[in-house]
Amino acid sequence: MATTAPTVTSESAGIWTLPHQDVSVPTARRLARAHLCRGQLAPDTIDTALLLLTELLTNAVRHGHGPYVTFAVSLLSGQLILSVTDTGNGGPRTRHRCDALSESGRGLDIVATLAAAWSVRRTAAGHTIWAIIRL
Repeated sequence: MATTAPTVTSESAGIWTLPHQDVSVPTARRLARAHLCRGQLAPDTIDTALLLLTELLTNAVRHGHGPYVTFAVSLLSGQLILSVTDTGNGGPRTRHRCDALSESGRGLDIVATLAAAWSVRRTAAGHTIWAIIRL
């Protein structure tokens, strides 16, 4: 897991803010898919990005706080960068391993497996979790 968040200055960035609600996750997927399809990316790269984004957004909605969640999708220097920010001010959470029959609890394991790098940044304004897919 990397510790320094990438800096996004690309013109190919898409940034959206949605209500901090479960229904925002499928809305975010639709917005991100439309944005990614304009980028001439391989279909499997788009699918991986949408899976990662879904996991990051679901975590933010489930465990974060605040009225909104903001997410960004950016192409920069041969990398696809995904980030999700909530305005929560809670402390770090301990990750618990789920057992083989658990119906949830695998989100960050999926992110760790599919992303080239990922991390969480906590500030006074909230939490940002980001993941990178190398192209």
